[in-house]
Amino acid sequence: MRELTGKLRISRILEGKEVDRSGFWLGKPKPDALKNIKKYLEVRSLREAEVRLKSDIRWIMAGNFSFPPSTAMMFKNLRKRNVRRSTSDAMVKDINTLEDVERLNWIDREKYLFPFFERKLRTAEQDNMAVFSGGHCHIWHFLLDFFGLEECFMLMYENPELVKDVVNRATNCWLKFNNTLYKKYSGRIDAGFYFNDLGTQLDSMVSVDMFREFFLPYFKKFIDQAHSFGIKCCLHSCGSIDRYIPDLINAGVDILHPIQAKAKNMGAEHLKTTYGDSLVFMGGLDAQDILPFGSPDEVRTEVKRLRDIFGNNFILSPSHEAILSNIPPENLRAMAEEATKIY
Repeated sequence: MRELTGKLRISRILEGKEVDRSGFWLGKPKPDALKNIKKYLEVRSLREAEVRLKSDIRWIMAGNFSFPPSTAMMFKNLRKRNVRRSTSDAMVKDINTLEDVERLNWIDREKYLFPFFERKLRTAEQDNMAVFSGGHCHIWHFLLDFFGLEECFMLMYENPELVKDVVNRATNCWLKFNNTLYKKYSGRIDAGFYFNDLGTQLDSMVSVDMFREFFLPYFKKFIDQAHSFGIKCCLHSCGSIDRYIPDLINAGVDILHPIQAKAKNMGAEHLKTTYGDSLVFMGGLDAQDILPFGSPDEVRTEVKRLRDIFGNNFILSPSHEAILSNIPPENLRAMAEEATKIY
């Protein structure tokens, strides 16, 4: 088989067709890490680094290029003294009833502008890369931040209708955001890249029943929306989420990212044996130990092992989308070179 472009390769992987090699995504370097990468590769930008390392995917974060900014898309006119931003404390205090939620003056916006998105999209097309985009759709993060982590978990038992009202409003905000984006750019976006960390190192955050009640019905709306535009759905969820995967497959998730290798029951052999080709796995290269602390040869060995296990139905990438500055550029190059070897 002739060597494919990144865009065609990812498209064929998602369609379950034969490819010349597994897919590869470099990930998203943090500023300090990007500085190290640019110096090591002698390039001027992340774009040049992605091309040099033969990354198949470009992630364009739509919220960064929208107006009004996506950080203000949920509600407005909050008094500053009532706003908190941490996972332990509530984002908004004194929310006890449905009326309290209603009074937050949620934004009901049908249109967004994306003034810089077109330029980013064109460069990805010039580089023949698949495009992952869409709103973050992080309804789980938003829910935990809104009430505060511990309080949110208690409210799921004590006042489930209140929790559902909030997650439904957040879902509708993101649906409107994506609707505007996908109407304008459908046919040019390959996958919606949606972020909801549902697991910890040792287990999922809530029971399967709670997951089905407070997350899955709402997230399925994003899946169905993307599919209606001919766009695949990629769910990013750090941690151990093995218990949720059957439901995610049944709901229509096409790609699961980042496959946190050190989390319980997220090893490559278990996932491939249990789920086969039911969805595309993306990630898997341990970013907690091997990438930051292993040698380039150890990185190459692990990449080869993962490709042998997953086969064609796989997009190799670090097991966390953010590349930190403690990962040596030599290891990133070793990862890329081994990941992009033609079969």
